Amino acid sequence: MSAYYKNATDLIDDGQFGQAVTLTAFNYAKGENEGLEAKLKYTNSDGVLIYGNLAWARQVATQVVSNQYLFDYAFYEYALTNYVPTDHSQTLSASAGISYPIWDHTKASLDMIYGSGLRSGEFNQTTVPPYTQFNLGLSHEFILPDWKPFTLRFDVVNLFDEVYEIRSGTGVGVFAPQWGPRRGFFVGYSQKF
Repeated sequence: MSAYYKNATDLIDDGQFGQAVTLTAFNYAKGENEGLEAKLKYTNSDGVLIYGNLAWARQVATQVVSNQYLFDYAFYEYALTNYVPTDHSQTLSASAGISYPIWDHTKASLDMIYGSGLRSGEFNQTTVPPYTQFNLGLSHEFILPDWKPFTLRFDVVNLFDEVYEIRSGTGVGVFAPQWGPRRGFFVGYSQKF
């Protein structure tokens, strides 16, 4: 487990101001960033791997001191005397997974990610709904005479095809909604040299 705290001066942030999906940097005079992180990992002699990660974070900032023209007056005035959660902060994040051998040089894996939702709404005071995504994988390592070992893998991302929003298009410096990936199927090849 680890903990961190950072007290920043001239905290840099970026936002998408307008319809073009380009980011513009700006600074807050003061910022605070604190959090806790925990991780767990277990492996056994049969090749089973189980892991889990959990993180709690809080990042707030106040007083916009550069590129003030990007903001409307209501937000600018509010941020002069109040701490505002930054748009990219998410209170809880987690991931977990298991990988296990099912037969000779073949492994199956299942993993998940969870997020409590990025900031949204007026002055970043609310969040988008939380989300959970599961992924499934299968890989086989081929060991052939006169060849370096290579692995073929097949993955399903967002196994249950959950539709979830990462950003709502509201909040400070966020003008376009963004969504998590839909179900996807991927084939991969890797070669040892």
